[in-house]
Amino acid sequence: MSADGLSVVGIGVDQSGLFQEAFVATLDPVPEPSTYALIALGLVAAAVLRRRGVHAGA
Repeated sequence: MSADGLSVVGIGVDQSGLFQEAFVATLDPVPEPSTYALIALGLVAAAVLRRRGVHAGA
């Protein structure tokens, strides 16, 4: 496993067993709890502003 995530390598073959394709997929690590906390805080702030009727004015 690398610092950027988990890399998975695969090979595709056809019915006769001949090589057809190869691929590499990188799976990202799970976000830290602080990331979820920041997202939740942003959603709460947006809900409060919407409830108060505060709009970005032009």
